[in-house]
Amino acid sequence: MNKGIVYKRYDMKWTIKQNERNKKWYFSVSDVDNKEDCVFPSYEEIVEQAKKVGVSTENLINAQQFERYFDKILYGTTLPLPLEIELDSSFDTRLIIDPNKTKATLYIRKAKNEPHSIDKKLITTMLNNSQIANIDFKTLDEKINAFVEASDREIELVIAEGTLPGRGKDRSLISHITKLDEAEDLLFRKKLLHAVGTAREQPQMIYDKDFPLSEAQALSIVAKHDLLYEFSKSELGTSGADIYGNTIPGLPGNDPFVLDLRNITQTNDELKAGCNGILLSAESPDGLKLRIIPYKDATVKAVISADNMEASLILESGRGAGARLSLSRLKKALDEVNLPPDRYTDKILRDAIYEARLSSAPVEFTVSRGIQPVAPHSYQFDWKVHFGHSNSVSVKRGETLLETFFQETGEKGSDVFGTTIEIDKAVPLNLPQTDNTIRVIKQGKKVSFVAAVHGELIRTGERLKILNSKIIDTDVNKETGDIIFAGDVIINGDIDADRSVKAGGCLTVNGDAGVSLVYTKESLLMNGGIRGESRGTVWAKNTMALHFAETARLFAGGNIYINEYSFRCVVKTNGQLIMNGEPGSFIGGNAHAAHGINVRNLGDYKTVRTIISFGQDYLIKDKIEVYEKQTQENLLELARIEAELSDTETPADRIQELREQKVILLKSNTSLGIKIFKLKENFESHIPSEVKVTGTVYPGVILESHGRYYEVREPASHVIFTFDSKQGRIVCNQIEDKIDFTAE
Repeated sequence: MNKGIVYKRYDMKWTIKQNERNKKWYFSVSDVDNKEDCVFPSYEEIVEQAKKVGVSTENLINAQQFERYFDKILYGTTLPLPLEIELDSSFDTRLIIDPNKTKATLYIRKAKNEPHSIDKKLITTMLNNSQIANIDFKTLDEKINAFVEASDREIELVIAEGTLPGRGKDRSLISHITKLDEAEDLLFRKKLLHAVGTAREQPQMIYDKDFPLSEAQALSIVAKHDLLYEFSKSELGTSGADIYGNTIPGLPGNDPFVLDLRNITQTNDELKAGCNGILLSAESPDGLKLRIIPYKDATVKAVISADNMEASLILESGRGAGARLSLSRLKKALDEVNLPPDRYTDKILRDAIYEARLSSAPVEFTVSRGIQPVAPHSYQFDWKVHFGHSNSVSVKRGETLLETFFQETGEKGSDVFGTTIEIDKAVPLNLPQTDNTIRVIKQGKKVSFVAAVHGELIRTGERLKILNSKIIDTDVNKETGDIIFAGDVIINGDIDADRSVKAGGCLTVNGDAGVSLVYTKESLLMNGGIRGESRGTVWAKNTMALHFAETARLFAGGNIYINEYSFRCVVKTNGQLIMNGEPGSFIGGNAHAAHGINVRNLGDYKTVRTIISFGQDYLIKDKIEVYEKQTQENLLELARIEAELSDTETPADRIQELREQKVILLKSNTSLGIKIFKLKENFESHIPSEVKVTGTVYPGVILESHGRYYEVREPASHVIFTFDSKQGRIVCNQIEDKIDFTAE
C-alpha cells in the first residue's frame, strides 16, 4: 500500500491508505489497547482527512457503514480487515438484517455512469424471496423514485421493523436463614475476635477489607449444605415479533445482585452453605453481601467396645475460628469412660489429633486394645488390621495382616481396664488357612501373614482370603454404606447422594452418580454420568470416561472422555479433555487441561461464561495449593503454641509438649517450602497443547495459558487455539485454511 496518513485518537490509530495494485482506498485501525475506552473518529473527521489524501468525497461510503465497522472492532475477537471506503462504480443492492431480526434495511447504490437507472425488478425479486412480512411496497417505491432523482449515490431504507421482547419481573431472594438474636450475635462476635487474639484464625478473615465482621448487619449459624436463600420463580416478559412475523419469547427477569459469596455454593435457584460456619449478611447499595467464616468447635467422644477389649476416640477437628482438639480434652473424654491413663500414651493421642486435623469428617481412632488370653499349646493372635463390626477389611499388597506366637503354657489376658482374663477362659486358636493371595512367613514360634495382593481381606471361620475385585449388584446407598476397596470395583447401579466410593484398582459404574465422591487409583469407566450439584467429585489417577457431567468436579491424571456434554463443571486433567460424541458440548465452568481439549462445541449461544486453561501441569498447581494451605495451617498452629508458651499459667509438662510440637511444625514448614519452590518451577514449563473446536465456539468463552487471556467475542467455527510462546499470547487459527488471527 501507498503511504497514507496515520491519525492518533486516544487508545487507537486510524489510517487511510491506497492499495498499490487496485488503487482503491481503505480505512483501518491499529494499536487498539482498550476497546472500551476507544473514541472513534466522526464521519466528518473521516471526510475531512479523506479530502487531504485525495479521496473523492462523492464516492465515499456512508456513515452507517463506518458505524458497523466500528461495532466489529468493539465486539469482535480480532480486528477486522481494512474497510474499502470508495463506492464501487457498479449498481448494488442488498438487505441488512439486525442480529435480533427486528429490523431490515434495504441498501441501494447507484451505478456511477448511470445514476438514474436502478434495477427495480431485482430489488422486488430480492424482497419477495426474503420472506420478510408486511413490507409496504407502495411507500418503498415512492422513496426509491425520489432517490433516483436525487444526487446521492447510496441510500439505506428501513423496510420492516419488529418489536423487541419485554423483560419479566425481576426475581427476588427468599430467606431460609435464622438470624441470631442480639445476645447471641454479640457472643459470637466476641468469640470470633477472641479466636483472632489467640491466633486460631487468620485476622484477615475477621478484618476483611471487602466485607469485615464490623460491616455485617446480622450473623447466622449455618451447617454445610444448608439452604440459605432461594430465588423466586422466574417470570417471562411480553413477547416480541421479528420481521418475518415470528414470535420472540419474552425475556426472564433479572436475578438480584448477590455479592462476595465466599464459602457459599450458588446454583440457578439456590444459595447453599459451602461449609460449617458463621454467615455474615449485610444489605448494600450494590446488593446483598454474604460470606461465611468457617467455624466449628472440635468434638471428642470416647467409646468402649461391648467386650471391653477396645477403647476408641471419635474425633472431629475444629474448623476456622472454632475450638481446637487438645490432649487435655482427649484425656478428659477417656477419664469419663474410666480408662486408666496407663492404657494409652500421649503419642497415641497426638497421632489421633493429627489424623483428625487431616480429615474433613469425624474419624475413629483406637487408643487402646486389650490382650486376649491364650490357651496352652495354642497361638496368640496380634491382628495388625482392624475388622470393625464386619469380617472384611480393605488391605494393600505387602501389608502385614496378622502376627501369631505359639504359646506352650498359655497366657493370661486383660481388657482395656487392666482386668485380668484367666487362661481357662481362652479359646484354643489354630493358624488360619490361606491361599496364594496371602504370604505366610515362619520365624521360629512367630508366624506372620502378609497380603500378596490389593483387595478385600475376608475372614470366614479359620480361613483368610483376599478378593482383588468387588462387585456391587445394587445401588450404593445408606444400606450398603460407603465403598472402600483396595482392588477393582464394579457397581451395577447408581451412587446415591452423600455416598463415597474409593477403589484401589479400576472402577466401573454402570449407573449414575449424585452428590457423591467417586475415587479410583486406576481408571474410571462410568456408563452413566454425574449430577454433582457443585459438590459431587470424580477423581481418577489415570483415565476417566463418562457420558455426561453436570455441576460436578472432575480430576484425572490421564485423559478425560465425556461423550455427551459437560455443564458448569470444574475439570482438571494432566492429559486431554476429549468430547467427540453428540453434541460433545462443554458449557460453563472451568477446564484445566495440560495437553489441551478437543471438543465439538465450546460455550453456548446464550453466552455462558466458560474458562479454558491449557498448556500447564494443573495437578502440580493443586499440589502447590495443598502445600501452601498446610503451611498456613502450620503457621496458625505455631502462633497458637507461641501464645500458650508465653502464658505464665501453662504447666511445665504442657510446655515440654508444646516445644516438641513446635519443632515438628517448623521442620514440616521447611520441607513444605522446598517442595513448593520446586513445584512452582515445574508449573511454569509449557506443555505442547491446543484447544480444538470442530463445531462452534461461542462468546463468553475465555481461554488462558501462562497468565495470557483470549476472550471470544463472536461465534467461530472449526478453529484451533494455541499458545505462541515467542509472542507470549494465545493464537486462533481456522482448521481448514490455517488463517491466523491473534488476540491483542
